[in-house]
Amino acid sequence: MIHETQQVFRTLVQLNSYVGERGRLEGHSFNGPISQGAFLIAATLLDQEVSFSVLGMEAEQENYLQQEFRSFPVKITEADFIFVGKKVTAEQLTALQQAKIGDLIDPQKSATIIVELESLSEASVHYQLEGPGIKERKSVDFPKQLVDIFMIREQLNQEYPLGVDLIIVDEQLEILCIPRTTLIKEVA
Repeated sequence: MIHETQQVFRTLVQLNSYVGERGRLEGHSFNGPISQGAFLIAATLLDQEVSFSVLGMEAEQENYLQQEFRSFPVKITEADFIFVGKKVTAEQLTALQQAKIGDLIDPQKSATIIVELESLSEASVHYQLEGPGIKERKSVDFPKQLVDIFMIREQLNQEYPLGVDLIIVDEQLEILCIPRTTLIKEVA
């Protein structure tokens, strides 16, 4: 397991450096109450020193994260990591507006939002990304389910260096990272 979490960590660092690029997580087959992608990311990022919150997940899934990784669940306003499940409702998504964004002294004390999707490949909305790690602009297509999350992210990331980072993972273990420094604009 240590080798797998090291590989996932390297993938996360690489994708945060090369924004808009997609990668693939690799790990042993997993049969648990959460998706394999969420499991690999949680195994890499969660421990007893960080907190998490869940949206669109069942109590069994939250309990699994707590017991397996010895991390503790908290209110969304205090969470270091927020896991957004595939079954999240629009009403539940509004809670993301309360995610912590750090402060001017410690902007790194913000949340990272991990979003689970069925497929990143079913992209239907066109966006342009710009910021560090992107030469000029990068065009990327995203699934429609991310539109609301991107709108909330835009509100949270208005005052740089404050904001949230985003990790998107699908059932095929395809992954994409969008750091808080990246601007996302929908293109018609």
